[in-house]
Amino acid sequence: MAWRAVCFAPFDATEGSRRWQSTLRGWLDEAGETDPAEWSLAAAAGRYLQQRAAGGCSPRFAVREFYRLLLWLRWASSQGVSQAGQFDEGLALGFLTWCREERHHVPSTLIAYRQMLTSFGRFLHGVGAIASEPVIGGVGHCGARVERVLSVAEFNELIAALSQRAARADPRWGWHYRRDLLMCKVFIATGLRASELCELRCRDFDPAAGTLTIAGKGSGPFAIQGRRVFVCDPRLLAELRSWWGERPSGECALFPPYRGAPAERTLTPGAIDRLVKSWSVLAGLTRPLHAHLFRHSFCSHLIANGADVYSVQQLMGHRRVEVTLEVYLHLTEGEVREQWQRHSPLATAAR
Repeated sequence: MAWRAVCFAPFDATEGSRRWQSTLRGWLDEAGETDPAEWSLAAAAGRYLQQRAAGGCSPRFAVREFYRLLLWLRWASSQGVSQAGQFDEGLALGFLTWCREERHHVPSTLIAYRQMLTSFGRFLHGVGAIASEPVIGGVGHCGARVERVLSVAEFNELIAALSQRAARADPRWGWHYRRDLLMCKVFIATGLRASELCELRCRDFDPAAGTLTIAGKGSGPFAIQGRRVFVCDPRLLAELRSWWGERPSGECALFPPYRGAPAERTLTPGAIDRLVKSWSVLAGLTRPLHAHLFRHSFCSHLIANGADVYSVQQLMGHRRVEVTLEVYLHLTEGEVREQWQRHSPLATAAR
């Protein structure tokens, strides 16, 4: 319970003696009581991190965001930009291009920097430091996420490999493979975040309604709202009911780290990522997996099969529909051509 409180409860990012915290205190001292329109970029970065911490972000996230901002500030200084009011789309895209061409960052890192700059620009607009909220697009093919989506065949290979191990009468590892099989199916069927799966308790599963109650976290503009997730597959629902019936109490983790674990012990997102990597090896997949890839694939398959974007937003628990559109809506060149032929007024009139 202590670990959960540290990672998910609001905290003061300036408390502590680590180097990044002392630098952040300097940024906040520079901001002082001045008007946001007069902030320097460093002062604005300090206020931004302070708001993220007050909104419920974890210390781990705050550290990552700090070092991303630090690199951004050093690059902006090299370009002669020092005031928050000078932030715009062109400046952000220039930084992303530099990260790609000079530092050779991988696509996932470029996406992380773009999301950071988008949030930073939204914050500056909210406090009145800039007149309009920047719309920061991608840099070339920095996402390249279409190729990373798991296919239905890969899903089947994972389930088949785990099912084969779970069916063995192994007194030591049979229980673990059965748990892993259920976790894999829940990831595929619901698109949960790894942290949300860790936090699931037996009381969060309603066997009659076939729903999982996902707790929200944080507060303010960066809060993740709680929601209900439906388990629509009847076979998975029957397996979950059987698994749920074997758990000792409603306070226990739905997927504990080991058999007989006390109620306060839960899996961590890092442990789940390691499990997912072992599943890919077990299934003989040629590429490494991570837990968030299941969520990304779930959403991408929904949209590709015609699901409404706003319904997908609710299922995924996104704060803004723009997140769903920007991160998960993928159209290849052939699909763009097909959509044009289907919906263009000129093409329709020619039929």
